[in-house]
Amino acid sequence: MREVAVVLASGAPEGRVFNHQGQFKPRYSRRQELLAGAGFLLLCLGVGLSGVGVSALGVHGWYLSLRRPPLCPPLSLYPPVWTLLYLMAGAAAWEIWRAPGFRLLNRQALIAWGWQIGLKALWTPVFFGLHWLSGAAIFGLVLLAVLGETIRRFAGLKRWAAVLMLPYAAWVAFEVYLDIGFWWLNR
Repeated sequence: MREVAVVLASGAPEGRVFNHQGQFKPRYSRRQELLAGAGFLLLCLGVGLSGVGVSALGVHGWYLSLRRPPLCPPLSLYPPVWTLLYLMAGAAAWEIWRAPGFRLLNRQALIAWGWQIGLKALWTPVFFGLHWLSGAAIFGLVLLAVLGETIRRFAGLKRWAAVLMLPYAAWVAFEVYLDIGFWWLNR
């Protein structure tokens, strides 16, 4: 069977494929979509879990000895908040992966998403492993900038995916405030 991709006037493929009878054929099978969604969610949760060991070692001694900035939340708040934020970030990436449109733009948006998730994975060892408070603040600022770019790219492809990333960006901005506060109070 012959399949034809629909092309918009701009020349960018819409992402929809029709068979020779003019019937719409999804770009990915349902199984592929579910596997991709599970992959994005597991990647995000894996990043969160990878930091648990490092942070657990640093929390009970070093972290508890630090002077805390105002508004510093209790440690018990972090696991549920980050779990929810990682699930939302994974769902947002999945939405972009599934989004119809010019595949290069989707790919670029997902590369930006990958950079921010990678920076987040590195932040925990910098803060809790190396006890490098100023470095954690710098990592946080860079993460926030990359996260802003990710949201901008997501918004151009699928607004709902960008909305899913906003609480994550707000929490990272709050954590940058905490990082700077920890550094300032404990220098």
